[in-house]
Amino acid sequence: MAAVVLMLAATSAASAASSPSAGSGGASGLPTITTGPTQTTPTTTTPVPSGPVTVPTPTTSTGSGGLSSGEEIGLFAVVGLVLAGIARMIVTDARGRAPTRVAGEIDRVKGSVRPLEHRIRDSRARGKRAKRARRAGR
Repeated sequence: MAAVVLMLAATSAASAASSPSAGSGGASGLPTITTGPTQTTPTTTTPVPSGPVTVPTPTTSTGSGGLSSGEEIGLFAVVGLVLAGIARMIVTDARGRAPTRVAGEIDRVKGSVRPLEHRIRDSRARGKRAKRARRAGR
């Protein structure tokens, strides 16, 4: 293919050098093309074998340049460790930022003496205040 391209380039360069009006461009600014005698390329024919044709089988090479099985296992182990480390960091951070209060626990000072009694007393006091407010509104 490259030989054909080189031959065509040489032929066009030789015809451009031999024609006097090739570089003038004419009125339109485009080079004029002159036709000369055509050249024929010799064709060669290959003899056809008369016997059975044997086709070579493609060979596969064992050394494809890839990773060996030991290297692949090591790579998967490293990737697994990295993913486990990332997951551990996410869980640790989430636990550290989570509220420490137990669901249902009231906001109170830690170490109070009787939290249940305080809640009951406060609830009764709120109820009494609400009852007085209803009576005053009548």
